[in-house]
Amino acid sequence: LQYHACFRDGVRAAHAVGTFCYFGGGLLVFGFVSNLCGAIWDWQTLSLRIVPILSILLLIGTYGLFCGWLNRRWSRVFKHRREVAASSVDSQDHRPASESGLGPYQFTLRELMAATTVIAVIAGLTSYFVQGIPEQHGVHISRDEAPFNLPEGASNVCYGLGSRGTMAYEFNIDEEGFLRWAESPPGTLESEAANVPLERITTSFSIDRYTGYYMGATDEEDTATITRGYSYDWSKEDRLVRFAYDMDTHTAYYHYRGH
Repeated sequence: LQYHACFRDGVRAAHAVGTFCYFGGGLLVFGFVSNLCGAIWDWQTLSLRIVPILSILLLIGTYGLFCGWLNRRWSRVFKHRREVAASSVDSQDHRPASESGLGPYQFTLRELMAATTVIAVIAGLTSYFVQGIPEQHGVHISRDEAPFNLPEGASNVCYGLGSRGTMAYEFNIDEEGFLRWAESPPGTLESEAANVPLERITTSFSIDRYTGYYMGATDEEDTATITRGYSYDWSKEDRLVRFAYDMDTHTAYYHYRGH
């Protein structure tokens, strides 16, 4: 339709493409705005994962709206051009087909080759962006392989990602490294404003593990219970930021939910 609108003087094609671009671009811009609000609210946890997605949504959405405006404008120009041509030439000499002599659904070899090239480029770019999306889970990976920031010295990372930035992960680290990390842990503006302190565990503390977001986990325990270590626990309504450290296993646990 876009090719027909541009090179075959297609009034209806330009109008249809304009409508589609307005609709698609509007949806993408709406997605950008709604996700941006969520990212601002939970900026520390979601920034690394959502910034590339937000950039793509804004770029494609804005381009779609611009293309919609251009196509609607072209539609009016083409319609005016046809009206002028119809009034200035003899009806017997006026041909509704394009100047190339081809019908609306006929294409030259050059056009087919160009279309194949464009499709190949789009497929390549789509594959590139899809590969850049982080895996929804990871088991026993290194600190550098994790799709979020972890402290120096972290190892043996396991994580599971849920919807809207929900996540749970765990990693091995020594006590000193954990305490340094706990001084400025990942969370939200809301949880930071609450000034919840890190506490020493005196009885026991339970926290959800990554296995709750990873159906293929071989470890069936969805919660970890710690009797000796440290804990942080902030929650409000259905939002929460929790993490803990098990001094016996030298394992740090983190659970976030920001619905």
